[in-house]
Amino acid sequence: MLLITTPTGNTGRAVLDTVLNAGETPRLLVRDPARLDPAVLERAEVIRGDLRDPASLEKALSGVEGAFFCVPQSPDPDDMDAYYGSFAQPFAAAAKAAGVQRLVAISGGDGRAGNRGPGVQLHQLEQTLNAAGAATRFVRCGYFMEQFLWMLPGIAYGGMFALPVAADLPLPFVAARDIGHNAGQFLLDRTWTGQQAAAAHGPERLSCDHAAQIASDVLGLPVRFQSISAEQYAASLTPHGVSFAMGQSLGEMFAAISAGRDMGAVAETELPCPTTLREWMQAVLKPALMAANAVGNINS
Repeated sequence: MLLITTPTGNTGRAVLDTVLNAGETPRLLVRDPARLDPAVLERAEVIRGDLRDPASLEKALSGVEGAFFCVPQSPDPDDMDAYYGSFAQPFAAAAKAAGVQRLVAISGGDGRAGNRGPGVQLHQLEQTLNAAGAATRFVRCGYFMEQFLWMLPGIAYGGMFALPVAADLPLPFVAARDIGHNAGQFLLDRTWTGQQAAAAHGPERLSCDHAAQIASDVLGLPVRFQSISAEQYAASLTPHGVSFAMGQSLGEMFAAISAGRDMGAVAETELPCPTTLREWMQAVLKPALMAANAVGNINS
C-alpha cells in the first residue's frame, strides 16, 4: 500500500498521476474528497482526514509500505516553525508507529550556513522525518514556476512582476509536475534504502529579466521585471492574505539568495526536470490569463 498526502495540490496531484499511471491503487489522505477528480475516486482508496490529526494519520498509515508527505502551502501561518512542525511531527510519529518503510517528502533545506526563510523549516522537517526510522528521499526544489500564477494580476494589469532579487540573478525555475513525477517515481521504487536527498531544480537557470522576456513572447503583451527590497516584497503580499511571518520568511530567503546563497538546496543527485519555463508558461500561465480575462476576474 502506498499513501499520498496533499493529492489535490500542484505537486501531490502529479505524484498521484504518476502512481495511477503505473497501475497502482494508492491510498489518499485528503481533507475534501470532493476536490478529487471522480475518475480518481474509482481508482484509489480515499480517507477523509487532516494531516495534523493523529487519529487520521493512524488510519491512513495503517499497513502502508511507502508514503508521500508534503506540508500544505498556506499564506497565513503566524509562526513558521510551529506551522511546519505541526505537520511533520505527528506524521513522523505516526509513520514510526505504523512501521512505514519508505518516506518521500518535498523539501528545500540542506542545513548549510546561510540557510534562511522556509529552508530552515524544511531542513528541520528532514531531521524530524529521518527520526521516524524509515528510509527517506527528500526532493529539494528550486523556484516553482507556479509562483507566476500568484503574480498574474500584476503581469496582466501592470505588465510587471517583482521579486527582491537582482534582475540578472539566475534562478532554477522548476515545474511542480516535474517535481511530483520524480517524487512519484521514488514512491513506486521499492528497492532504495538509506536517507538521501535529490535536487529538482529545473532544466535551466534564468534571470528574472529573461523570464520577463519569455512571458512577453508567450502572453503577447509587454512584461518587465522590477527588483524590489525584501521589505517591499513582504508588504506587497499582505493585501493577498499573506501573514507577516510568511512574508518575513520569504523576504529572508530572497535576502540570502541575493547575498550569494544559491537557490535550490544541494543534494546527492540531480533529478530530471525537463519542463522549460517557456513550455510551462505556454501550457499553464497563458491559459490561466485567458480564462481570467474571459470571466473578468483576473484578481481571483
